[in-house]
Amino acid sequence: LLRRATTYKHQNKLQEAIEDLNKVLNVEPDNELAKKTLSEVERDLKNSEPASRAQTKGKRMVIQEIENSEDECGKDSGRAQEDGSGDK
Repeated sequence: LLRRATTYKHQNKLQEAIEDLNKVLNVEPDNELAKKTLSEVERDLKNSEPASRAQTKGKRMVIQEIENSEDECGKDSGRAQEDGSGDK
């Protein structure tokens, strides 16, 4: 479990690492490496939370519709379908 927790830490799967480290410490409460790794993972988790919150907020863009402009197919391409003549 300690190796897996270390792997989770390197993969930035911090919550999974904490779960495994707590299991290790339940069985071996004096395991210094597990204690040290747990404190590092908890620190990393604390430091990564503000960054992840900022990333969830996206930038807003204003989309401006421009009339009388050509689309990809040319001028007035939608007009034939409006009167039903393009449904043959």
